[in-house]
Amino acid sequence: MLRVIWNKVGVIVCAILVLLVLCTSALLIDWVASSKSIFLPVFHHHNLLVTFTGRLEIPSIHVDSVIESVGLTSEGAMDVPASPQKVGFFSLGPQLGEEGTVVLAGHYGWKEGKAAVFDNLSSMQVGDTFSVINAAGSRISFRVRKTALYDKDAIAPEVFVSESGSHLNLIACVGDWEVDEKTYSKREVVFGDRILVQ
Repeated sequence: MLRVIWNKVGVIVCAILVLLVLCTSALLIDWVASSKSIFLPVFHHHNLLVTFTGRLEIPSIHVDSVIESVGLTSEGAMDVPASPQKVGFFSLGPQLGEEGTVVLAGHYGWKEGKAAVFDNLSSMQVGDTFSVINAAGSRISFRVRKTALYDKDAIAPEVFVSESGSHLNLIACVGDWEVDEKTYSKREVVFGDRILVQ
């Protein structure tokens, strides 16, 4: 029991830290694909990191984006999407379609006005559907259950851990750009539940 609780705490901690890396890197003048200044303890949801390749489709906001796994760098830091147009699959969570919550993080408000994958994430509404297509061409679809806006320092375990069901949550850093902290002030989260095929 204690080991299960510890594993969940580790997943939450790593998830929060990957968001910090993702959001504080977005508007740097010289973009770096990953932050090498944050070193993390290694917590695994499974015995091995989960890897995933595929595409994310969100018809309501015209997203059709490549997904790349977001894991740990060789230095032990959390990696981030390499492009503003790509989405990061959080590798310390469950595999897509399994019991639990998968988290995809994407960029918002890229430098020099360049479009980013989640620029319009806040436009998604309850009932919207979105899908992930894996490398084999299989599609898993989800329906938006709710959306939420969090302060950047909020502790929100519900974003990364669920008690039952198969879920996919989408996250972007939004709000005002805080120059001193080099991050956005808010976190936009779209909560999705898997649509089961009858």
